[in-house]
Amino acid sequence: MSSTSVTPAPKTIDPRVILQNLGAMRTTNRMFNSALNDLQECGQQVKEMCPTLEGASEQIGELSRKVDAQDALTAEQMEGIREKVKGDYKSDALARMTEHFQNLIKSEVKRQVKVQMDEQMYPKHLSRPLQDEITEGRAQVTAMEAALQNSKSRRKNAALTWANPTEPFAPIVFSNGEKSALWPADANSLVQYTAEDMSKLMKDYELHDYGNSATNFNRFMAFIGAHQIDAPVGMRGV
Repeated sequence: MSSTSVTPAPKTIDPRVILQNLGAMRTTNRMFNSALNDLQECGQQVKEMCPTLEGASEQIGELSRKVDAQDALTAEQMEGIREKVKGDYKSDALARMTEHFQNLIKSEVKRQVKVQMDEQMYPKHLSRPLQDEITEGRAQVTAMEAALQNSKSRRKNAALTWANPTEPFAPIVFSNGEKSALWPADANSLVQYTAEDMSKLMKDYELHDYGNSATNFNRFMAFIGAHQIDAPVGMRGV
């Protein structure tokens, strides 16, 4: 019965391991060459001095100690080299990481500065819908302020009478905060309006034009809160 042999998968070769082994082989070879040279020198000295067998043994022991010392020194040097390589790698990695974070910080600072500048320069950098919302919001605020002012003006005008016809009217303004160009200064001034001016004044404030100056006068007085002032008898215009 025949058996099928299984060929093992080839092992992955690490180039770093090969380089390390080659380095160790070179070091060992140098040490052997040095040892052989020392042995040759010692052999020559033995021949010249004709040492005894005991003396030769002592010289061989000394040589062995030198070889051991050289091995220890070589191992120490190799360890120092490895530590230096590790240290250099860590320093290089730290330098690259530091540069990376510095670039990130610079980018973030630039982004935040741009955002702040955009906020200060709006609405130039805002979208049209947002500009419309801002404009509408401002108009609403202005209209609320105008309504508040008109409420105060009507309370003040409520105290006016014909006893002092030249006392100024507290103005009633539109929602944009402005008043009509035909706004009368006081009751005495309004009495002097022509029928045409009175009609224009009524139109400015979106009041019904009755086609009669006296009626329009009374309606306007009620509108501004001056209920105690009525159109005088014989008012011009019909």
